Amino acid sequence: MRRVFVDTLFLVGMWNPVDQHNSSAKRSWKVVRGSELVTTDAVLIEVLNAFSSFKRPWREIIAQSIEIVLSETRISVVRLSSELFHESLLLYKSRRDKTYSFTDCISMIVMRQERIKDVLSSDHHFEQEGFTLLMKA
Repeated sequence: MRRVFVDTLFLVGMWNPVDQHNSSAKRSWKVVRGSELVTTDAVLIEVLNAFSSFKRPWREIIAQSIEIVLSETRISVVRLSSELFHESLLLYKSRRDKTYSFTDCISMIVMRQERIKDVLSSDHHFEQEGFTLLMKA
């Protein structure tokens, strides 16, 4: 079964109908339906933060959506261990010429460990590390 990493841009794009990535997120979802999805709790935190300034009912809707992700058997959520944090920090430090977020570094380390090449994102940072973007503008 195909394994695909789920990035923040995809989830925010799917769940926010006025987000600039909404159309590309929906298009890419059709392509990966049926795949095993992998993300991290760091991505989920970033999604919650992206919606933190939204008013009711958005906060409740997003919290419920995160709960669904956590309970879905086809979605694996990798937890941030001290080892993963340390490895991600090493990547963050080693890419001085890049503007990778720490969450991106966590995602990239997990993708390498899990041997995942495809990512539901349009963030060019993933391409710079050799991954394949599944969301196109």
